[in-house]
Parts: sequence; C-alpha cells; structure tokens
Amino acid sequence: ADFPVSLFLNGEQVDADINSFVYESRTFVPMRAFFEKLGATITYFDNTKMARFEYMGKTVEVTNDSYEMRVDGSKIIMDVPAVIMNSRFFVPVRFISEAMGFYVSWEPSMNYVCVNTNKSKVYEIVSSEMDNIQRTVMYTDGYMEYINSEYPGSNGRKIVDFYFKNVQPNTELEKYKLKNSHLELIGCYNYPNDNVIKLSYQIETGIRYSVTSQTNEVILNTYTIANSNFEYCTNGSRKYVNIPNLALTSTDNSVTKYFSYSSGEGGYTYSMSFAKGNANISDGVIFVNDEYLHYVRAAVSGNNVTLKFHAKQQLNYETMYRSFTKDSNITLVKPFNGSSKSIYIDVGHGGGDSGAYYSGLSEKNFNLDIALRIVKILRSSNANIKVYIDRRTDVYMGLYERAWLANSSGAKAMVAIHNNASESINVTGSMAYYKDTSSAIRLATLIQQNMANVPGSSNRGIYNGTAEDLIMIKYPTMPSVITETAFLSNSADRARLQSPEFCQNAAQAIANGIIQYFS
Repeated sequence: ADFPVSLFLNGEQVDADINSFVYESRTFVPMRAFFEKLGATITYFDNTKMARFEYMGKTVEVTNDSYEMRVDGSKIIMDVPAVIMNSRFFVPVRFISEAMGFYVSWEPSMNYVCVNTNKSKVYEIVSSEMDNIQRTVMYTDGYMEYINSEYPGSNGRKIVDFYFKNVQPNTELEKYKLKNSHLELIGCYNYPNDNVIKLSYQIETGIRYSVTSQTNEVILNTYTIANSNFEYCTNGSRKYVNIPNLALTSTDNSVTKYFSYSSGEGGYTYSMSFAKGNANISDGVIFVNDEYLHYVRAAVSGNNVTLKFHAKQQLNYETMYRSFTKDSNITLVKPFNGSSKSIYIDVGHGGGDSGAYYSGLSEKNFNLDIALRIVKILRSSNANIKVYIDRRTDVYMGLYERAWLANSSGAKAMVAIHNNASESINVTGSMAYYKDTSSAIRLATLIQQNMANVPGSSNRGIYNGTAEDLIMIKYPTMPSVITETAFLSNSADRARLQSPEFCQNAAQAIANGIIQYFS
C-alpha cells in the first residue's frame, strides 16, 4: 500500500478494523465495512474467492486477484484487481461505486475518499472574520469533488472560481450577496446538464487567499500577509517560526524567557507577547495550513508584539535565542504521547557551524548524510519506531535548542550523529558517548557492536559522556548517545566517509543498534 486513507459514505466516516489504502493511484476499501454501512447484502464464496453484493436491485460480483467485475451479469474490466489482504477483501472503490451509480470524490490534502449515493449539494455560504482572516465557508452535505482556478480581474484584483462536480442545482445560492473588505461573491451559476455549480469571487487588490476543506465545508480564507522578516520554516521534523534580530530567551542552560505566554481553546491556541526591539514585525498573518497550524497572527501595538498560533492539534512550543545567528526560533513540537518506541535523531552541527573541517570537507555534511539514511531505514523497517529528526538541510541549531527540543518531543531515546577529529592524524575508527545510565550504556553498546561489523571501521568503544560534560548528553532527560562514525582527521577515514557504501553501512549499523534497543 502507498498510504492509508479515510473513507466517507454520504458524509459519514466508515469505521473499519483495517484502513482503506491507495495503491498504484487507486483507492481500495474493505468491502464488508463499506457495503454493510450502505445496507447491502454481501455473500462471499470461499471456494472461488468471489464476493457478491446486492443493493437496490443491482448485483455486483468481484473475484480476488481478478480484473473482471460483473454488474447484473455484464462484464466490466477494471485496471486494477480486487485483492485479499490480512484476511479482508478489498475492492477498488471508484469502479465499484460508479458501477452502482454512486458519486466518488477525493480530497488529497486530507487523504479522504468520499462516496455519495446521490448527488451532493452546496446549500449555504457564510462569511465570518477572526484575527483579520476572512473565512468564506461554502457548506456542503458531504465531501465532494471541486476545483478552483484564478485569473486576473480589473485594477489588480483576482477572480477565483470554484467548480463543484456531481452536485444538484441550487438556485437559492443566487440570493447570497457577500461583500466585505477582502472579497465579493460576483456570481452563482448552475449547470444542471453537467451536474456542476460554479461560484465566482472577486478578491481585492493586496489580499492573499488560500483554500482549505474539511467535513462538509470548502473554505476560502482571505487575509493580509505580515510585512515582516519573521517566517515559518520546515526542516526535517521541525516546524518553527524564525525571528531575526530578537532575543526571546537567555543563551545559557536556564533559558530565561523574555516573553509572556498563554494557551487557550483546549491547547489549540498559543499566544506569546514581547517587546519588538530591533525585530521587523508588523500586523498581519502567516497563513500556513499544514498538519500543525492553520495560521500565525502578528498584532503590533507600539513596541509590543503578540504572536498567536492557531493550531490543528495540541503542540508544545519551544523558544530559544541563538547568539551565533542572532535570532530566535519558536519551534512547534508534536510530542510522542503514548509511544513506547520513539527516537530523537540529532544531526550534529549545521549552517555556519561546520564541525570538524579537513581537506575541504565539513563534518556537518557527513552527519546529515548518515542521519538521513538512518531515518529512512528506521521508517521503512517493521520495528514501528517513531522518529523525530531535527534537521534535513544545512541549517544552524544551537546545542541547548537541540537538547530542549529532544525533551519536548517526548522521545524515549536520543542519538546524536557526529564524526570525529583528533590532533593525531593516525587515530581512526568509531566510538560513542553515553549518558551515565544503564539504558544509555546499553544503547551505546548495541550501536558500537554493530559498527564493529562495518567494513573498514574499527571499534574504539564507548565512553561516559556525562563525565565529559557534553550538552547533548547532560541535558536531554532520556537515554542519550552521541555516535562518532569516523575521524575526518585521518585520511583513510575521510576516504571512507566519501563512499556512499560506507555511509550506508554505518547508517544501517546505527539503525540496527536502535532497533535492537527497542526490541
């Protein structure tokens, strides 16, 4: 399966003990759960692996691993076969539904497939304002397929059209005369022969927009964008707001806060207030609409700034000033609540901090290469280990910032990926530092036992990192290990690090150690 999806029938989610899924661009649904929700009669013939379902006078038959479907005796060839997986019969939903005369739509941003036994309906349009975001909601009686398009209007305006497919005509929509400072609804058009409704909006000059959807709603969000230097960033598992030229905390391990904060709406909003100082922040919105956030609202009054985060789920917010880059990061963290197998992968150095540097080669790049390989191995394994990686590109992160993020993630262990250097060019091999706990010693030992099997590597053993006063050992609260894969100061190790095969073998060894630790 490529990825799991949720299934809706006539606007209600179909509950099943196993997920629907997408495979080769086709959505497969568990037959029994789908047709029982529909109220159909289902018969399964074990000897032929054939399933028959009857609904409203129609009979459909499909057979495991067969491209052939019969509808009232007539043969239809599907481009993918029905399959049995985990003792469940899965059928391609679009072929089955269209054979029954149903309407199927797909919501890619939320991984939903929606089936309606009758044409859907757009029945109401409502506009409201919050935090300078104008929300124009087009209410539907179920998930439906739509497209939106944009073209230039007059005087710098934009025209945004919505086309709703497989819908009933609704002349009542023409009564809506929406108009505000952001937009105007300028047309409602019914095309009953094509089962289409078109809604046209004129967006005012200087106004940005985005489109989102959820159960029974398609939402046109309009807003003014914050004319500021602060920005929302994504890197690896990290999502954060970066504000240049502003110190929101101290730089020591106490992380003294220079801001006040509060949360509301059951933890779904988070507000922080602070003095603007030299930061370039003005009123406006950063509209995000990813799996974490709806948007961030900046409100400025004199020298005082309030940032308000509107989240889609409960998050932790970790704020840290970095003196090296003279900026503050506000990182959004989704903790691994309830997960007994979770690992925080810290990618050593980055950005202006190259780490060890020899013969034109920077440690930070090898750390990232190996870490990304580790994450890929862990996520593709059957070990069910959840993974948080703190950077996927060449960006700077402070040491305390890393430690506090590891703690906020709720991970059950932390492994920092590094490479080594020595004053002696003859020193070679791999080693690991551990937090002085039995669990961390075990994790370091398992990693080094696997590293000993990497061709070209030698095992230099494990060392007490607590005694070395290493920040990424001392301050993370979980079992913590720093791996040192090879020595850049040694020419043979440098050559090995430039070999993709060596880096893959090293990543596999570290990943094996982590998997064995959680076994």
